[in-house]
Amino acid sequence: MGFDIGGIKPKTEVGIYFRNNLWWWHPLWQYVCHYCDDILTPEQAGGGHWNDGVEIQAWQAELIAERLQSLLASGEPRELEKGWKEAYDLVPNVECPVCKGTGLTEEELVACRCCNGEGAIKAEHDLSPFAESNVKTFADFCKDSGGFRIW
Repeated sequence: MGFDIGGIKPKTEVGIYFRNNLWWWHPLWQYVCHYCDDILTPEQAGGGHWNDGVEIQAWQAELIAERLQSLLASGEPRELEKGWKEAYDLVPNVECPVCKGTGLTEEELVACRCCNGEGAIKAEHDLSPFAESNVKTFADFCKDSGGFRIW
């Protein structure tokens, strides 16, 4: 499942479409809501976590883009990503359930695709990913979107 964000009146190709799967979208949208709570209504902020077409007006999209670009310039998203990576590194590895820790598939005797031949994967965790590059791509989309709808 994912979130498809479509520009309403795109100014460039960049403003036509933005997509994240649900694991990437929710932390990004939460980040936007945190730093743009004076731009978004509570209904828009909450609605952005659902695929029901909440609409963000053009003037709001431009202000979101400006805010995100300012945060990117300050290095704040980079620091948040660094913290996420540090926390993710603490998640323990467990035996790969597909290859049972061998790193190989039984039928083909090739490297297991689940664990890339390592025999272990990260344990289940609740750390949704966050990346500075995702913030930048979304800021660029917002700037050129002419407003957008979240589906």
